[in-house]
Amino acid sequence: MTAGDQTERLESVPITRETVRRGDVLMVGGRQIQVVDIVRTTYGTRLGFKGGEWLWLTTRTELTGLRGAVPSAGGGS
Repeated sequence: MTAGDQTERLESVPITRETVRRGDVLMVGGRQIQVVDIVRTTYGTRLGFKGGEWLWLTTRTELTGLRGAVPSAGGGS
């Protein structure tokens, strides 16, 4: 395996108020922004971004984002 093969791979995933995770990258207004904070309430989920911006996700919000691939359970070689 070469060093190039070890780079983190990102995959496209649907983002909803239930599935969002820290580290997800969203494309908003032509900019890629990374989720750094998540506050879940009964009314929605508030996402905090590195630049200090906030975005509320409600039950009907669905976005497409990028997420780092989760390593396999075996860790194999």
